[in-house]
Amino acid sequence: MTDDALIARLEDRRKPGPAVREVRLWPDMIETVSDGRLETRIALDHVRHVRISVEPAGREAQVVCRVRGQGVTLSFGSLSRQGVSKWTNNAANYRTFLIAVLDAVKDRTDVRFLDGPSLWSRLKISSIAALVALSGLGFMVWMWADRGNPVMALAGLAVLAAGAYGAWVFRPRKARRFDPDEMIASLRAQAARSAAPESLTPESA
Repeated sequence: MTDDALIARLEDRRKPGPAVREVRLWPDMIETVSDGRLETRIALDHVRHVRISVEPAGREAQVVCRVRGQGVTLSFGSLSRQGVSKWTNNAANYRTFLIAVLDAVKDRTDVRFLDGPSLWSRLKISSIAALVALSGLGFMVWMWADRGNPVMALAGLAVLAAGAYGAWVFRPRKARRFDPDEMIASLRAQAARSAAPESLTPESA
């Protein structure tokens, strides 16, 4: 298939290392290629679900889309890794590519469009958050009861609160579905707002 048939492409660098990973959308398939080598390919007719979720990326958060079909999952995100812990914003290119992907499969009745992490991801994240909360509770009790230092115990209270909040937010629950047409409209509205020039102020007029 020639590049003339290519609908959209996105550079997706979310793993450490020099390799550049490209996600390509064709009229009949979506695929990932790294250093010229095919990694994953899914025929659009075999796509079974498209999931969009917010996930951690170092100290930041990014929006990740996962396309699943034929027993494999292909993913791409809104941030691009530039180092071990450095990320740059690639939201504009991500948004354009996501619109193309949704538009390619939106009329398929056998595709589930899901909003939020999978049950397994929720269980994993909520379990980690619960452990963080317990460690905060343990530190708070130790500093207050054993060391007699209520000021330092407050640090444990902050960790407890953060862990408990994370465990609640990512608690296991049924996945929500979204309407692909509404999502496309929302993404296009975001793109329009991002591209619009700032309004003239009285001082600049």
